[in-house]
Amino acid sequence: MIVRANIENLIFNFSDFYIDGETNELFIIFGNLYVNKVFNDFPVNKIYNISMHIPKNLPEQLPVVYDICGQVSDTYSHKYKDHSLCLGTTMEIYIDFCNGMSLSQWIDRYIVSYFFSYEHYMRFGEYPFGERDHCLGPLEFYREYFCFADLPNTFEFLRKIKDEPYRGHLPCPCNSGKITRKCHGSKLLPLFQFNAMGQVCKDYDTIFRMVKKYDEQNNKRAK
Repeated sequence: MIVRANIENLIFNFSDFYIDGETNELFIIFGNLYVNKVFNDFPVNKIYNISMHIPKNLPEQLPVVYDICGQVSDTYSHKYKDHSLCLGTTMEIYIDFCNGMSLSQWIDRYIVSYFFSYEHYMRFGEYPFGERDHCLGPLEFYREYFCFADLPNTFEFLRKIKDEPYRGHLPCPCNSGKITRKCHGSKLLPLFQFNAMGQVCKDYDTIFRMVKKYDEQNNKRAK
């Protein structure tokens, strides 16, 4: 739960931000974000004008960031039509907040990295920290999170866990032969503790539709 003290602490750390509005559901923060970052000898030293909508029921709802002045090209694949920015997968950000990430850390970890990656991509045509596919990005996150070697095994694991309660003493859904507690339990249990399984189900359903559509298109081409 976000209260005004959390927002005041954020503004203390980022003095060019200010509260532009408040509703029963969220705070609206407006201001300039200074990005001063160097990676592989590529520097970015630039000011970005942004608006942040920060829900009071964070992390149940996640913050949304808007590019106010059009500094990010509308053709950029990680910017939505409403000018909000695609900072990462929902589950990735949600887990970070559940693990204690502050709003200031969120800005450094996700927003600063977003703008740096954008500038790097516009200069060199590639992303400095890699890129998640818009369609399969959530599946790629789960592959990394659960340490699977490939996407099909990740997808099958999600299918098995999405509707089942956590049982640490039973065989792990990955078919390793170990009990869950001694296999993927350390990664799986927090998803239940953080009430994140609803998002797992949403992600699985989205991925399932994508895979089904892809298969249908391939079948049409084959004919």
